[in-house]
Amino acid sequence: MFNNQYSIFWLVQVGVIYIVAALFPCIGVHAQVSYGGYPPGLMHQVFMKSTSAHVVKVTPPDVEKLLAEDRANEGRAVPYRYAKMIPVSFSIDQDGVWVDLPSGERVWQLSISAQDALGIELEFDRFYIPEGGQLFAYNHNGEYIIGAFTHRSNDESGGFSTQVIPGSRMTLEYVPPANDFSQPNVELSISHVGYVY
Repeated sequence: MFNNQYSIFWLVQVGVIYIVAALFPCIGVHAQVSYGGYPPGLMHQVFMKSTSAHVVKVTPPDVEKLLAEDRANEGRAVPYRYAKMIPVSFSIDQDGVWVDLPSGERVWQLSISAQDALGIELEFDRFYIPEGGQLFAYNHNGEYIIGAFTHRSNDESGGFSTQVIPGSRMTLEYVPPANDFSQPNVELSISHVGYVY
């Protein structure tokens, strides 16, 4: 028997999130195609620790209120809503941590935590990756990875958005161009976190 926490409805919602994440890799106006690769931090088993220097927390929305609004909109000409966009201000300049790997590589990592979220997506208001740089995003255990996003992912608008990463915690990992730790012109500024409920 399922208890309230693991109701059939909850399992259906989780299934929908995984289907959305798998079938729609370019959600958002400025979402881009991944160019492959593997995050060096995961390769060397460098995971984010639960410290305020590494993890930023997003205040969850009132999910019960959102669900009540969704029920009230059933049968109306209203687009299906699966997430609440929460304004934030996170950037590579102010948040996260630089990690030196055993290989000699240096990567920037930032974990974003959204309590009880079924998934997380990000919207960048400033996004620029120099040639040779790579950005990855993955869930808490590294089993779901998107990227690399590269200079080919840059958009004239300067914006960018990711697809849904399943789970309540995700990590961004930026790899600068080889042998260049000065982070030339890289811009990663997150304006909204999509809280999937």
